Amino acid sequence: MSEAYKRASAQRAGAAPRSVQSVAKDFRLHYARYKASRLRAPGMGAFHDFVLAAPWIAKTARKSGRRAFGQAEKEISMEWAPIQANWEHFKIIARVRWGRISADEFDLIGGRREQLLAQIEEVYRVSTTMAQSQLESWQAEQREPQPGVA
Repeated sequence: MSEAYKRASAQRAGAAPRSVQSVAKDFRLHYARYKASRLRAPGMGAFHDFVLAAPWIAKTARKSGRRAFGQAEKEISMEWAPIQANWEHFKIIARVRWGRISADEFDLIGGRREQLLAQIEEVYRVSTTMAQSQLESWQAEQREPQPGVA
């Protein structure tokens, strides 16, 4: 055994058990560091942490490889007109995505894209470009509602 290992084990053997206060102090210190490393952007809650931790959720498999020169294949997204026409269906899905916006506000939005964009900016306090990217991402995930399905 090395000399350093012998010294360390001798110190541990003669040391008194740690007090509750020192254990609590260590916990507070480490928890503060943990929380600081887990800071979220405004508007991103615990669900966002879950989605980041589970990369297979809500991501479709790539159908083909990347195009030449590293440009990704453009994803076909749903147009806004069907979303506005079926707003009663899509506002429920949007309410799940943007939970801080109240049901009354979704009723007032009435399927208007600009109104929804303004609400996302105001309620979540994000920039126009961030709200725009969130809305485009959500819009790309949407599909036409199946007839006869609630």
